[in-house]
Amino acid sequence: MSEFQRLIRSHVAELRNRRSVETNWPAFRHDVESNSDRVANELSVRWLKSICDTYADFGNPVESRDAMAISLFINMLRLAETVRYLRGPMLPDMIAAARAGRSKVYEELSTLHIDRQDTLLNVSKRMNRQLAGSGIMETIWQAVLRRVHASDSVIAELRDISTMPERYLPIDAAGMADNYGVV
Repeated sequence: MSEFQRLIRSHVAELRNRRSVETNWPAFRHDVESNSDRVANELSVRWLKSICDTYADFGNPVESRDAMAISLFINMLRLAETVRYLRGPMLPDMIAAARAGRSKVYEELSTLHIDRQDTLLNVSKRMNRQLAGSGIMETIWQAVLRRVHASDSVIAELRDISTMPERYLPIDAAGMADNYGVV
């Protein structure tokens, strides 16, 4: 672990325990924001989430909202990964059903259509719009997406069996049309 990683982890621990917030919060912000490339390239998704959680707790309302959106995304991805771990590999007949259409789950929600889903494309578009120009949160979001696509993630697993893999949380969704032709 590098000195930078130790520094960020220490800041997070101090702030989570509400110790010397008046000095630790500005120091944390400075170290994170002045080292955005290091944050994006050296810290794991777990620590990117911890940075977001810290901004959600201590940032201004816009920073807090943006950070919470990323943290919520990562936590929901963890939930999906946990279900995948508990249930094991996808079954061919279930893949065929998810390719044929969507299945109702509850309260008018349905599964994603593996080949025609545009839900994750639209999530990507909305997050890109919301985070545009936000500095560190935009950097973290893009780093998380790159890592999700480079890992053996549930998103990558679905992307890799889809006939429209480009719709699975693209880093740059600009110009991509959804099922209704909306760009």
